[in-house]
Amino acid sequence: MRNEIPLNRLYPLLAVNSKSGTFFQLLTNEEPFIFGKSGSMSHVYNLAGYIVTKSGKTLIFCIMNNNFNAPVKEARIESAKILKYIRDKY
Repeated sequence: MRNEIPLNRLYPLLAVNSKSGTFFQLLTNEEPFIFGKSGSMSHVYNLAGYIVTKSGKTLIFCIMNNNFNAPVKEARIESAKILKYIRDKY
């Protein structure tokens, strides 16, 4: 998809941290760097999309959380921590 559709055309279609969707309430003081789509149901939370790192690289990611016993919000928070770490490190 990335080869066929420029990222600037994809961004309005995806949830963006601090702007809309899954990460709207998380990472609210951050510049947009997560662009993705999530899905959840009982004991399952998945998120896939693009992340723009501090060095300017665009990475594709998929995080799958399955069979957990905590509220979905906790899986979202932990996923956000992972993505923030990747953004800062790379």
